[in-house]
Amino acid sequence: MGYEDATATKIMATNCACCGRPLVDAKSVETGMGPICRKKYGYGVDVSEDARKRANAIIYALAVAVSTDSVTLESMESVSELRALGFPLIADIFLFNGASISVEVREHEGEDRYFVRAPYDPDFNHDSWFKGRFGVKCPATLTPSKKKVFHWTFPKTQAARERIWAALVKHHAGRMAIGPNGPFVVAPLKTAAQKKAEAEQSEVAAQSEAEAEAANVPAPATHSGKYGKCWCGQPATTRWMDGTPYCDECYEGRCDGEQMASLAGDDA
Repeated sequence: MGYEDATATKIMATNCACCGRPLVDAKSVETGMGPICRKKYGYGVDVSEDARKRANAIIYALAVAVSTDSVTLESMESVSELRALGFPLIADIFLFNGASISVEVREHEGEDRYFVRAPYDPDFNHDSWFKGRFGVKCPATLTPSKKKVFHWTFPKTQAARERIWAALVKHHAGRMAIGPNGPFVVAPLKTAAQKKAEAEQSEVAAQSEAEAEAANVPAPATHSGKYGKCWCGQPATTRWMDGTPYCDECYEGRCDGEQMASLAGDDA
């Protein structure tokens, strides 16, 4: 199988602007031009070879996930890495293809509205009905796939938002989606009681962890003096230069001994 038939190539759905051949390499897709044409016309993306190789590895991994319908939040996080590596166009393509549902806020005829893209489902279409909803095909420039895509558009109100979410949860629960704040999995919203219960569980877990840590901390050492205990058993009042604790009597004795040793050394 040639690269033209590879899964990643099909998902990229990008062809060279000069010769029309399918593109799959990260640099080629980002520039819209294959390596031969880039060299011929002196055009390219200023990224390192390591970045290109890493981007290609991510592309193939994401392509497999998309083609097998196994995209997860973890795999979608690698899209951010693509963007950081210097390939924003490819990141947008995978966001579009990796999530079958998107909820965006766009301006339409002078007002902000919700634009919802979801797999065709007559029951979803019925349950998501809302006054002021209508369908529209987004211009090709708004979709990385370069194809016009049908969206339902709703007034940007709380009531419309609740209707959209209820319909998505009812008919598309568990699917990957893209929203204004990034990728997410369609799931029922948690009730106030559920949030409270989770907060209480987290608090109990944190308290248990703190108690466990406290149980493993040794008790602070107790000393009979400020500096601990001298070797003779008396409270230490000072320390020698090497850190050894001494009481006054022993410290003076060591001082005398050190002085005598020093003098003996000088005499020697």
